[in-house]
Amino acid sequence: MLGNAMKMLLPMTGAAWGKRLLSRTAGFTLVELLVALAITSILVPVITSSMFQIARGTDSNNTKNVALADIDTVTSWMSRDLAQARTTDLIDCGTGTQSTVRVDWVDETAWAGESPEHYSNYYINPGTTHLIRDYDGSLSTIGRHVTSIEVCQVVATGIIELNVATTATGASISTKTLYFYVTPRPEA
Repeated sequence: MLGNAMKMLLPMTGAAWGKRLLSRTAGFTLVELLVALAITSILVPVITSSMFQIARGTDSNNTKNVALADIDTVTSWMSRDLAQARTTDLIDCGTGTQSTVRVDWVDETAWAGESPEHYSNYYINPGTTHLIRDYDGSLSTIGRHVTSIEVCQVVATGIIELNVATTATGASISTKTLYFYVTPRPEA
């Protein structure tokens, strides 16, 4: 008996140690493997669908942000030009709206040089969703996803109504209506 106890206390060598290790390690049972497989088969689709929903939501938010940025750019340029306007081609809101705008003004600053008269035309390029600003013959795109603009002026009050609708690929249409009060600049 004492001999067996001494053998247990003495360190094992080589083959004896490997034999004892193999006899203790039985591995996983079939039931344990099936339970692990069942849990994995439930978790993988849930995690995958969550990742796709996050990606889709991020893309949708990005396109909405692009559409709203277009509205901000359009209204910034138009309000700048309307604030300088001496004349416009706007019709009275009582008779309808228009989808193009022409604004004329005279630059009365010292650096205006020999050509102080300026104009801007705004229109949607036919067949596209690009809103074009024609400033003294120089064309620039100020909105890439603008589906429509509607502009009119309440002649009695001088208030200009601007309605901009924009959409980006896959996004719903975002619409913003702005009102500007423009006091015509006096003739020089």
